[in-house]
Amino acid sequence: NALTWTWLLLCEHPEAGEKLKAELDAVLGGRQPTSADLSNLPYTRQVFEEALRLYPPVPALVRRVVRPTTLGNYEIRAASRILISIYNIHRHPEFWPRPTSFEPERFSPERKASQHDLAYIPFGAGQHKCIGNNFALIEGTLLLAMVAQRYEFVLVPGRPVEREVAVTMRPREGLYVRLRPRWGRLEQVEKPDTK
Repeated sequence: NALTWTWLLLCEHPEAGEKLKAELDAVLGGRQPTSADLSNLPYTRQVFEEALRLYPPVPALVRRVVRPTTLGNYEIRAASRILISIYNIHRHPEFWPRPTSFEPERFSPERKASQHDLAYIPFGAGQHKCIGNNFALIEGTLLLAMVAQRYEFVLVPGRPVEREVAVTMRPREGLYVRLRPRWGRLEQVEKPDTK
């Protein structure tokens, strides 16, 4: 789901796609990315993190209150269940200027350092934070690099994308795209065997 939303955002923001491809061409030169390349692919990681901000795969969490507490003007009894909307937190204007805009640069090291610790929680937070969060960021960045250096995605006209929220957030009818090979730009990449 996270990569599906990433492709949608890149289709809608071709300038970000061009910047991504320039980084991939310069760093990888057509070869497969490895974990050793991660530090040299900062923009690729920023694109993926910004997609997770705008479209967190798990848009809300339910938590049980362990002791009576107060949130704002509300008293909450122990054993109550509360819903934490990650989707709304990630789009809250107090934490994110232009909150609905796709701006991968938000996740540059300088800007990331000034973020509130709980303004970005695609994997939850605290003791219940997803233990696979680091793996997901590595895997997502490498998969994005692997595919984006070889292909461009073009949205199919007349196929609007609507959010569907259940346990995860995904495109209701999927994401319809045309895949266009990039080997005109990246001559080192061999065309895949089409047998």
